Amino acid sequence: MMNLLNFTKRALTYTLLTIFLIFAVFPIIWVILTSIKEPADCFVIPPKWFFRPTLESYRQLFLNGFASMGIDMWKNFSNSLIIAISSTLLTMYVSCSAAYGLSRFKFPGKKVIAVGIIGTRMLPPIATMIPFFLLIHSLNLLDTKLALIMVYTALNIPLTTWMLRGFFDEVPKELDEAAMVDGCSRKKILWGILVPLIMPGLVATSVFSFLLCWNEFSLALVLAIRNSKTLPLIVTSFITDEGIFWGPMSAAATIILLPPAFFVLLTHKKMGKGLTMGAVKG
Repeated sequence: MMNLLNFTKRALTYTLLTIFLIFAVFPIIWVILTSIKEPADCFVIPPKWFFRPTLESYRQLFLNGFASMGIDMWKNFSNSLIIAISSTLLTMYVSCSAAYGLSRFKFPGKKVIAVGIIGTRMLPPIATMIPFFLLIHSLNLLDTKLALIMVYTALNIPLTTWMLRGFFDEVPKELDEAAMVDGCSRKKILWGILVPLIMPGLVATSVFSFLLCWNEFSLALVLAIRNSKTLPLIVTSFITDEGIFWGPMSAAATIILLPPAFFVLLTHKKMGKGLTMGAVKG
């Protein structure tokens, strides 16, 4: 009786997980399939599941087939990559220093400052649109990659600082004291000893920061006009008065998925360790 009950529970669990997995993966599969269909096949009802694949949508994207619509795939892709990587590196550098200070030093108002840091991240990014626009405009940086790098860094530092602080807290303070006895400076302790020790957590945090930059849309819509357009912006360009170009739109969406998937696959082992650091003690 107990074996039957356990089998039923396990079967129900796997069934529910399978259903949730299908709901999660189906939109991605649908987009990828649409990107390799002939234009006429994209509008067929009921949808075609068996068809002759074509790379025509990708060819049009990368050979400037939509240049008249302000789409330059190579330039937009490089913009997204430069902005996301630069912002992530700058964010991690600042956040490591801030998180180390919050983890290791005692000073008046430390708890208030820590709560204030994460509290700023609770503000919806779209609520900062007007202040950021006015600030970037006053600095004459509108439609530049530097503007987006600065804005994304400012938005991501609170979250990454809070995450990294937890990883630093897991490293015993006695390690710092032993290093100082040996003559190490605070800078060397941070970058030469502690950062390598929390590398899995650093990788996990970096991936989160990169994804936030790569997928950001609302602020880029206001701050990027032509020269600094990122990939999420060009997807909406395929919605025109003449209709929706489903094939190229799906191809662009598929390309947007590739770098995050690559980074996650490349760092999944360290990410797994980073996400579980401190979860089990003893």
